[in-house]
Amino acid sequence: MPNWSIDPETGQRHLGRYGWKAAKGTVRQQAAGAFLQDLGITTPAFKSVGCQRGTSDCKTSMVTPSISAAELDRISSYLQLLGVPAQRKYPSGYTDGAVTPPEHRITANTQASIELGRKLFAQSACTACHVAELKTGKFHPLAELRNQVIHPYTDVLLHDMGPELADTLTEGQASPNMWRTQPLWGLGSLKYVQKGTGFADPESVRYLHDGRARTLMEAIAWHGGEASSSRAKFEAMTKSARDAVIAFLESL
Repeated sequence: MPNWSIDPETGQRHLGRYGWKAAKGTVRQQAAGAFLQDLGITTPAFKSVGCQRGTSDCKTSMVTPSISAAELDRISSYLQLLGVPAQRKYPSGYTDGAVTPPEHRITANTQASIELGRKLFAQSACTACHVAELKTGKFHPLAELRNQVIHPYTDVLLHDMGPELADTLTEGQASPNMWRTQPLWGLGSLKYVQKGTGFADPESVRYLHDGRARTLMEAIAWHGGEASSSRAKFEAMTKSARDAVIAFLESL
């Protein structure tokens, strides 16, 4: 189901697409919310610290925020134009003797496993929520982002993920057990970037909204609610089939 967001600057109602519970309608709103809630920095969207507590004069406050409108615009544009890591499913093509970055060491056997995993991922109906392909609209303010076919593996909608993944918060139409389908592009890069060393460190990677899952296997096992059937199909696979699904996820 969709979540609906009220733009804090215009008061207009937007389809929520950003944040763990899709409670933000734009990248600008998401960035402004992070500035305030994570750093205590005010912006034209949230002009005072009291906005975090829902004060009634937040929108009309005459206080000069710490971040200007132009600065917030630049930050929003920067975030929207960040490149997405390409899926790593082909042999690198590095010449003999070249040092291949570890994340690009794809062999023919690995490639076959990734392709099998992609098919099994779809057969388990995981793509019902983690939609493999979307197309951006034609009216985006940034021309570079119009009419682009993308592969984020999300439907950007809310789903009931069961009581075990529930928190204690309600955001708009998102009750505690509801979460936006997390995009999967870049998932396989986490073990190289999450710790910040540039080297693979699977032990440091954490998954899901609160980092409770230490592996992709654990992350899948926590899926409940609407995802219960897909999780059960994954659990019923042979070990080699499950390994293929993980290989596919780590290629994203």
